[in-house]
Amino acid sequence: MHVAWATIPAMPHRTNRIRVLIIDDEPLIIEMLGRILRKHYQLTLVESAKDALAIVDGGARFDVIVSDLMMPDFTGMDLFMRLSRTCADQAARMIFATGGATNKAAHNFLENAAHPPLYKPFSADQLVAAIERVRQAHKVVARRLTTGNVRTIRG
Repeated sequence: MHVAWATIPAMPHRTNRIRVLIIDDEPLIIEMLGRILRKHYQLTLVESAKDALAIVDGGARFDVIVSDLMMPDFTGMDLFMRLSRTCADQAARMIFATGGATNKAAHNFLENAAHPPLYKPFSADQLVAAIERVRQAHKVVARRLTTGNVRTIRG
């Protein structure tokens, strides 16, 4: 994975740091992403989608979830499908990282994902930008829900 250490954008100091869950079955990638993001975000790093599911099922909530797409036993797609049924707000906050869709189902899944995938190798800038896009999108939705500024469209 290519990482541009010197180009990490300056982030404003926050007292309530953005909670990010990172899921990848490769320990070196987890370690590298942790080093890149630790200064800017409150991180939870896990090496399996099953571990991530247990954390979310246990009540933890994240502003953004970055998941590897293809992992052994339980993929990022499996995690998304499960969260869609049990915790849809968390499923909607997922970004998928991939070295490329390896089959038609994975390709179709990525094409229909709520947020554009990150294609490996990606830079630190691309990762931070993706996290911030998801955070901003959900911040706008939350603001609309709390202010009652939501319109229902009827057919």
